[in-house]
Amino acid sequence: MFYLVRSSNPLDLTRRFAESYLRYPAGTDHRLALIFKGFQNNRQIAEHCSLFGGAALCVIDLPDVGYDIEAYRAALERSECELCCFFNSYSIIRASGWLAEFSRCARDPRVGIVGATGSYESALTGAVARLRAEERGLCMLRRVLSVVKVWTWCPAFPNPHIRTNGFMIRRDVSQRVRWPRNPSRIAALRFESGRRSLTRQVLEMGLDLVIVGSDGRRFGISEWPSSGTFRQDEQRNLLVADNRTIEYSAATPELRRQLAAAAWGSDAAR
Repeated sequence: MFYLVRSSNPLDLTRRFAESYLRYPAGTDHRLALIFKGFQNNRQIAEHCSLFGGAALCVIDLPDVGYDIEAYRAALERSECELCCFFNSYSIIRASGWLAEFSRCARDPRVGIVGATGSYESALTGAVARLRAEERGLCMLRRVLSVVKVWTWCPAFPNPHIRTNGFMIRRDVSQRVRWPRNPSRIAALRFESGRRSLTRQVLEMGLDLVIVGSDGRRFGISEWPSSGTFRQDEQRNLLVADNRTIEYSAATPELRRQLAAAAWGSDAAR
C-alpha cells in the first residue's frame, strides 16, 4: 500500500495518518511504501518515517510534479504488487481490517476498483448553477465560456466516480488504464471525474466499481447514496476519512445540505 507525503504539507498530516495506521490493524499482510513528493533532504524524509513507530516500510522519492495522480502512476511503475492501495496525504483510517476488506473486494474478478468513498458530483452541474446565478453582462459571458469549457471534459450529474483519496486497484486493471503524465490541475480533475476518468475507463472494461464501509459491506454504484459513507448523515460507515469528509463533519446544517446535494442530488440532501 502507498501513502503520499508532499513536501508542502505539514508534518501533522503524516502524524495523523501514521497514528491511524498504527491504531487500526490492516488485517492482512502488506508492504507499506511512503511516496515522498518534492523533498529536498533525507533528514525531512527520516522525520516522517519515524512517525510510523519502526514499522517496516520503503521509500519512493519523487519530484513535486503532476499532482497526486502522477505520484500514483510512478509508484505503480515501480511496484510488482498484485494489489495496489493508495491513500493521499489527508487520509485517516477509521476501522480495523481496512486493507483486508479492500483486498477481499479487489480480488473479485468482476471488480475493477475498490474505494473508500464515491460521489455522483459533477463539475459541470456546479458551473451551470453558477451561470444561472450570474447577472447579465461581461461576467456572464465569461461564465458561459467557462461552462462550455467544463462541458468538454465533464459529464453532467449524476457522474459516479471513485474518489482517489483512498482506493485499491489490481495490477492487471491498472495496466489497461491510460494514466496522464505530469497532469495539470484540470487534467488531474479529468482523471478523477471526467469523461475519460479512471472510473469510466474501468467501467468500459466491463468491470464493477465498489466502495467498502467500515462495517465491511460492499456497495455498488446505485447503493452509494445510502452507504452511510461520504456526505451522508454522520458518515458513520466511513472506512477512510479525508479533508472533504472532515469538512462535512464540521459544517453547519445548511452547508451540509449543500455539500450532500452536490454529491448525491437534492433528494439525498434532505
